[in-house]
Amino acid sequence: MFVVRRIYVYFMKKKITLFIVRLQKYFTKSTIIIILVGLALLLAFNILQNFYLVEIPQAGGTFSEALVGNPRFINPVLAVSQVDKDIVELVYGSLVTKNSVGEIQNELAQSITVSEDGKKYTVKLRPDIFFHDGIAITADDVVYTIEKIKDPIVQSPLRANWIGVEIEKVSEDEVLFTLDKAYPLFITNLDIGIMPTHIWSKIASEEFPFSTQNIQPVGSGPFEINSVVRNEKGVITEYNLIRFSDSLYKPFLQRIVLDIVKTPQEQITLYTKNTVDAISGVTPAQIKNLQLKKTTIKNYVLPRVFSLFYKQEKDSALQQKEVRQVLDILIHKEDIIDEVFAGYAKKIDGPLPPTSPYAVLNEKEELSQEERITKATALLKKNSWKFDENKNLWSKTINDEVVDLAFTLYTPNTNDLIVTANRIRSDFATLQIPVTIQHQDIERLTQDVIRPRAFELLLFGYVTDIPADLYPFWHSSGRIDPGLNIAEYVNITTDKELESIRTETDTDKMRKSYEVVQKEIASDVPATFLFSPEFIYIHRENFLQTKPVVAVAFPEDRFRNIEYWYTDTEKILPFFIR
Repeated sequence: MFVVRRIYVYFMKKKITLFIVRLQKYFTKSTIIIILVGLALLLAFNILQNFYLVEIPQAGGTFSEALVGNPRFINPVLAVSQVDKDIVELVYGSLVTKNSVGEIQNELAQSITVSEDGKKYTVKLRPDIFFHDGIAITADDVVYTIEKIKDPIVQSPLRANWIGVEIEKVSEDEVLFTLDKAYPLFITNLDIGIMPTHIWSKIASEEFPFSTQNIQPVGSGPFEINSVVRNEKGVITEYNLIRFSDSLYKPFLQRIVLDIVKTPQEQITLYTKNTVDAISGVTPAQIKNLQLKKTTIKNYVLPRVFSLFYKQEKDSALQQKEVRQVLDILIHKEDIIDEVFAGYAKKIDGPLPPTSPYAVLNEKEELSQEERITKATALLKKNSWKFDENKNLWSKTINDEVVDLAFTLYTPNTNDLIVTANRIRSDFATLQIPVTIQHQDIERLTQDVIRPRAFELLLFGYVTDIPADLYPFWHSSGRIDPGLNIAEYVNITTDKELESIRTETDTDKMRKSYEVVQKEIASDVPATFLFSPEFIYIHRENFLQTKPVVAVAFPEDRFRNIEYWYTDTEKILPFFIR
């Protein structure tokens, strides 16, 4: 090895000497020295750059994303569609917001003071907050926004959240919220975009949904709308947003381009052709079929609980607890998650999503198909159910009426839920329990099935926030429309604990109450809890974040930390970093 090294050094010296001799034919000795020194400095700089300089985000750059939908209400009071909510998140500032880990923090609010009885919230605004048109944000803007949410003529989807809440202006930079009863989670209500009263006060409530301000709004968020692009038919095809210079958070990105498309396939096409940097809401099936290069795939468990709800009609089969238990036993959740969602979902066994810190992980024993059938059959026979060979059905006489185990299952007509329903039907068929599936669009399903509670089995989901308030979905007061207790569940103990949770501030006591609620619901089996889906977001590898989002409650939450996104970088010495 020593000999080889000497030979290498010898030849290297020969090459360098030969290089210098050749240079002497064209340059003077001093010029050669300057050239060699220059080369040495370049080499030293390269070494310095690679080993000592630190790469940091630099202001500038453009980020693009394709959104599916038709923007109509880029307005925090009216936003319903996902495309509207996405743009609202970028354009509007809120009194409070959530950080990358889902914790509430002040944004437009400088401070929030809560009274001892938990019924009064005094919000003091920051002094350095402005709308995109340069007008300062005041208490009038906050009062106006909340009053519009509460206005029945406007028909805001958020109106129910503000029942029993009064708001009044205390001073130019201070407002007071008064609740009819204490509710610790009320502070999450303040995560609402504030609208400029100097623009919107000129628009009557009846004209609110028709204003052009819904399409090209003025907010106070980190980005402002620079231009709206339409095609020859007047349909919006693109939004161009630029960094708001007076934003509380100084984002690195200079520009955001939002391509507006009609279908998920158009969205995917733009990404695969490198036209956009990111797309959201991609389905597991699409991920499997895409050949993605230089792409980062992010998946977030959403606080959504999808379940098979049981309607316990008087003298019906589902009123019998053992029947609900049998159906619960037969459903193979792991197969649903693997086959329908390609693993992009989390199995659940209770009413709380896995995102909740109060979710109790009651992992049920894993049973083979044969074990499930054996256990379910034994439970039916123990409770006097008999298999009728002539009808090919399980039957039992209840109050002099013969009741059969055969059901109709309703579900929204989305691909994932239709396939899930078919999978459940197959599971029930292993014990010869027939199921007829009815799938309808969500509007018709809501009006004809959910609101009148006209179903036997319903495959459906509800959305909570983090940490999750179960009161609307499981308190007996919500069992009649327009309540959200679609299982019509009634349990005195559960009601008491849910009421306690809504007024409790001690986290240990809340945890104990949630444990009781989950235990009671598990015992009563009003539903089989199936899964919480994951939100899939894909983007180019060159798009980075200094503080990645960890907790996503809703798809638009991916923009919560937009001020930390960047595409451009620069290299500096470590001691220059502030």
